[in-house]
Amino acid sequence: AETPFTYDGPITGSSYMRDNNLRASACGYLFEKTMAGQLRFTSGLLHEDEEFTPQLFLRSERLYTTDAKAYYYRMRSGSIVNNDNPEHTRHLLADTERILEHLQSLVVPEHDRPALNRRIAQLTMDYLYNNIRLNHSLISLNKCIKQLRSHGLYPLPDKDYTKKYTMFRKAISTYLGRIGLLLFIKK
Repeated sequence: AETPFTYDGPITGSSYMRDNNLRASACGYLFEKTMAGQLRFTSGLLHEDEEFTPQLFLRSERLYTTDAKAYYYRMRSGSIVNNDNPEHTRHLLADTERILEHLQSLVVPEHDRPALNRRIAQLTMDYLYNNIRLNHSLISLNKCIKQLRSHGLYPLPDKDYTKKYTMFRKAISTYLGRIGLLLFIKK
């Protein structure tokens, strides 16, 4: 079928990340091969796009966005996205924590740091949300928060990135809010 195609741009990848939530799935983007340079997916990581894509965006000097529907994802049981095995859950959360720590440790130009910080905050929120959704345990959530705090990733930055982020940040920062999130977020 013919796909309507409009686009906006160019802007830098850093500018885009500073003002928008990034969908990390690399299959949703087209990049010139030379932009990647020596950057590669980290072998063995679950959701390795979360680490790879923001770094690629920071390298982008000309980014164009489109709302064209050009990629369709088929959901299937047993996939990496639909796996509720406890060992898989532990692996996924541990890998996300590794990715967060790696992104936080990146040395980037000062003008790129706000863009990267937004991505880190967004991914940290997703990590906390997934901990709630997959574990449904206040003990597990509090351990997760303690670990994030030890790496300077918690509390979430007091930014108004999106309404969802703002509401989640406020809720996760209090004991009653955490209880509410545990009740509200379904497995």
